[in-house]
Amino acid sequence: MGLKLFLGTANPGKQKDLQEIFGNLGLEILCPDDLEDVEETGTTFQENARLKAKAYAKISGEITLADDSGLCIPDLPTWDPIKTGRWFYSFPTPQEAFSALERELEGRSSKAYFVSHLTIANPAGDILVEAVGELHGHLSFPPRGDKGFGYCPVFVPEGKTETLAEIESDVRAKTNHRAYALTGLQKDPAFQALLNS
Repeated sequence: MGLKLFLGTANPGKQKDLQEIFGNLGLEILCPDDLEDVEETGTTFQENARLKAKAYAKISGEITLADDSGLCIPDLPTWDPIKTGRWFYSFPTPQEAFSALERELEGRSSKAYFVSHLTIANPAGDILVEAVGELHGHLSFPPRGDKGFGYCPVFVPEGKTETLAEIESDVRAKTNHRAYALTGLQKDPAFQALLNS
């Protein structure tokens, strides 16, 4: 019958991103409706991805994929990559968040990279497979584009001139940090076994 995979996220932008990335694998993708956020108490991407995968697998009763991701800015010592989503959405508008980030970066290197940690768990709470992907680039202001979410309008991948928010979604789905994490999953025999279960 093929693998049913529940997407364990309450973030609509991330849900769309994951659907596009995993949509070509022949899976039955189960998308949550009005899913509650899981409290992210971990101190690493792995810990938070595991928390979410286990919690949502228990709620859904299905094998569940969760992602914990963030933006890393090496030259900004006060920046906490684990809390980048919370920091961004603490502002009333994206523009205010981008303006604040631009001020923080004044006089510093704009180099940055996204990290995605993907974890798949079953309803019993077992971690079945995990992988990490990174997308390196730099931050560019003012924001440009309307095709992404979060920091996409200010992030330019290495070798590109467009921001992630200017890149068409079908291209972004093959070349972003979550897509690279999927590549890692696909190399894992445990993931291949899941696909064929």
